[in-house]
Amino acid sequence: MNNANTDVLGRFSDGNTVSADAAPYIAYAVSIGILNGNQNGTLGLSTGATRGQAGVLLYRTLIGLDKSKMHDYEVTVQNALSAEGGN
Repeated sequence: MNNANTDVLGRFSDGNTVSADAAPYIAYAVSIGILNGNQNGTLGLSTGATRGQAGVLLYRTLIGLDKSKMHDYEVTVQNALSAEGGN
């Protein structure tokens, strides 16, 4: 989680309200397709989840992660590691 790109939270109007401690975890969940936000462009983390939203979250977790959504995240991590002199 230390390498999570929290910039992905900027695509949500309430992305800046995610606590610093939670931001890497929420960013990772967005990057891999577990969380997509609401139709109004928010994450809606402070409003709680409906039964339907919780079901979708559980379903996405159980069927496995959508690897196609990992591309942007992996590229960003690789760019950051390259800039720092890592692999």
